[in-house]
Amino acid sequence: MSVPSQKIMTTSSQEEKKRHKVQSESTPIEEENETSSPSIYGVVAAHSLSKDIKQKSLHLIKVKRRHGDWGQFDLTHAWSPEDPSSNMGSRHGSGLARETTLVDDNLTMARPFVMEPLRTFQEHRVIPIIQHVLETNLAEQKYDPVFCKDVTVKITEEIKERVKKLCYPRYKFVCHVIVGDVNKQDVRVVSRCAWDAAVDRYAQSEYRSFYLYAVGIVYGIYCE
Repeated sequence: MSVPSQKIMTTSSQEEKKRHKVQSESTPIEEENETSSPSIYGVVAAHSLSKDIKQKSLHLIKVKRRHGDWGQFDLTHAWSPEDPSSNMGSRHGSGLARETTLVDDNLTMARPFVMEPLRTFQEHRVIPIIQHVLETNLAEQKYDPVFCKDVTVKITEEIKERVKKLCYPRYKFVCHVIVGDVNKQDVRVVSRCAWDAAVDRYAQSEYRSFYLYAVGIVYGIYCE
């Protein structure tokens, strides 16, 4: 009777060993699964850390640019040629090209001060433009208040756009056009300006027909 009981004890001990072995094999897998999945606290901490790093980097960029560190620049062409139809000059166009990998719309480059223009406003180049635009738009036209109101705006914008193409750096242009009817009257157009006589200029031209007259004036004001 003692032998069967001994066999039962040995089988039960073997089963316990197998259970212990299975538990020991399954425990590392569970621990590995627990360690591999990040916790909520870890995700929140990583997000706040990345946000702090981003804010600090943007602050450093602003400080560097405030103290004059603007990165690398490539000057392709200083100024445009006098004649827009000329082939001289850079094929890449004029201006100061800014090359940087950092993009921030809130930061703008400081404009360098140039107290005197590199090229002053030239009246002899602007007068033919005024004359040509007046003749083109008013030739063989009779005076009509509605027509003259509309054509005056058109002539003003056309003259201003063509003068801009002459490329006078840092100049602002003011165009003034007067159109009236010819009715046996005397007309005198006078303008007075407060400006710098060394750099500021103006150009004017007149057109007259049997029905109407026109005066076009362009003021070139150097703005620093």
